[in-house]
Amino acid sequence: MACFGMQDINAVKNPMVSRTRLSNNTKEQGVEETMFKQLIGSFMYLIATRSDLIYTLSLLSKFTTNLATTHWLAAKCVLRYIRGTICLGIWYKKGTSSLRLLAFSDSDYAKN
Repeated sequence: MACFGMQDINAVKNPMVSRTRLSNNTKEQGVEETMFKQLIGSFMYLIATRSDLIYTLSLLSKFTTNLATTHWLAAKCVLRYIRGTICLGIWYKKGTSSLRLLAFSDSDYAKN
């Protein structure tokens, strides 16, 4: 988080605000795409153990070429969520013959 300038952030309980609508047709001033792409790449690495981020990453990755301030703010919200849920994730243990599901995540929040 330090490489994105967010080492002293407050935690949130959801990776994205409910009913968030991100659009390519924004008239906002664009932000630097390189930092956003690096952040999306970091999230892609993380979803191997954090399946609760898959929907949010899918939504954010659509805007890597037509980036606006609202997209960057949404990505920063995901960083704040990770800060608050750092102890959660899937632990892959080598050599186990039986797997047990401990939790389920509806990562799209039952959106229609």
